[in-house]
Amino acid sequence: MSAREVIALQVFARWAIREGAFQAADLDGLSIQEKAHELGLIEATTYDPERHGPSDFAERGDEWFTFAPFLTAAGYVILSSDEVRGIRDLAVWALDEVGCDVQLTPGLDITLKALEARDGYAD
Repeated sequence: MSAREVIALQVFARWAIREGAFQAADLDGLSIQEKAHELGLIEATTYDPERHGPSDFAERGDEWFTFAPFLTAAGYVILSSDEVRGIRDLAVWALDEVGCDVQLTPGLDITLKALEARDGYAD
C-alpha cells in the first residue's frame, strides 16, 4: 500500500469518527460514498450486470462504484485470514448500520479461503 493510500484511509477514518461518533450523529450512506470517492477509496464506473452481478437498484449504464484497486481482494494478501475475516465482518456491519445493500465482491471470499488454507485452517 502506498503512502497516499494509507493517508487516504487515515483521513477517511478520522472523518467518519469525527462526523459520526464525536458529533453524536449518524452517517448516511451518501455522505460515506461521497467522502470515499473524494479520497480515491472507491471509483465511479458504469453498471454492467455481467461484470458486477445482479442489482435491485441499478440498471445497465447507471453510475456504479467499486473499491479502488488497493482495497480489492488482491490487496489483502499480506494479511492473515483472521484479519481479512475481521475486515469483511466490519465492512458488512458498517454498511448494514447505514442501510446500504451489502454486496461484497466474490473475490474477497476466494481470497479468504486461500488465506485460510495458507494459515492452516481446515474446511
